[in-house]
Amino acid sequence: LLLAVLGTVAIYSAGFAYADFRYDDPLYFAKRQTLWLIIGIFVMALSSLISLETIKKYSLPAFLVSLVLLLLTLVIGFVGNGAQRWIAIGPLTIQPSEITKLTLIIILARYFDKFQSKACNILDKKATFIYGTLIPFAIILIPILLVMLQKHLSCIIILGLIGLSTIFLSGTNTKYIRYFCIAAVIAVACLALFTDYTKERIMVWRDPEGYKLTGGWQTLQGLMAI
Repeated sequence: LLLAVLGTVAIYSAGFAYADFRYDDPLYFAKRQTLWLIIGIFVMALSSLISLETIKKYSLPAFLVSLVLLLLTLVIGFVGNGAQRWIAIGPLTIQPSEITKLTLIIILARYFDKFQSKACNILDKKATFIYGTLIPFAIILIPILLVMLQKHLSCIIILGLIGLSTIFLSGTNTKYIRYFCIAAVIAVACLALFTDYTKERIMVWRDPEGYKLTGGWQTLQGLMAI
């Protein structure tokens, strides 16, 4: 709550002049932020009343819905800032990859709840590898491949870290996790170095002065602020 309040103050501080010029109301952005915070707190309170059994029951449908939304994004999603990551539903705009971050945690939790004995069996290395590492990583890979088609490298990394953390917390053999981590780092590095949209990001990072009015604008403003 403290961070949310500080964030609202920061939004007001950064945007009051523009809000006054554009909307004739210096509090425009702060009001919108406050409204969504109130709605968010209300939803959080309702969510806290949902039992774990109910979450478990609907974990698979929720995960499948999030995958369908990722697929729909590739078909009917609109392009913004050179990437196709959003779906418009009336006046609302949603980013399915954000929903997937939550459903991935829930589906992995359900999976390990069901296969805990096999995934964490220190006496059976084969079962531990298959149930504790191979299948969970396959589950993580499905949304990651769909997000990769959206040209969203940062979300790929976040989904990977979310999945990795959940697998680690399950108590499975960390030796196998290390192998998959090495493979994941290599894959992300190759994606970053050999994909046009990520190569451009790296070039901007190395020389923001050369991209003043395009990708380097925020970097230069940040340096100026410091």
